[in-house]
Amino acid sequence: MSSSVLGTANPPTQDALRLLARPEPVVSGVYAKKSRREMATIFADGVKEVLFGPDAAAPYPLKFAATGFLRLRAGGVTAHNSG
Repeated sequence: MSSSVLGTANPPTQDALRLLARPEPVVSGVYAKKSRREMATIFADGVKEVLFGPDAAAPYPLKFAATGFLRLRAGGVTAHNSG
């Protein structure tokens, strides 16, 4: 799983379209938990720093993805379940 982070510099529609266009089989937005100062997303081991918006060089690998914005490609889900 990977995550590309919605930024604030672009209108939200452009950010969503950028995520939809990613080639990875699973793409998720990153969210903060309601009423807490922590993320609802759990990043993969080794991710030490996260940059948001256009400053992010690439999607970040995840262990757990919040599903507020989640795009699944059918082939990727099938491949993941069969492996």
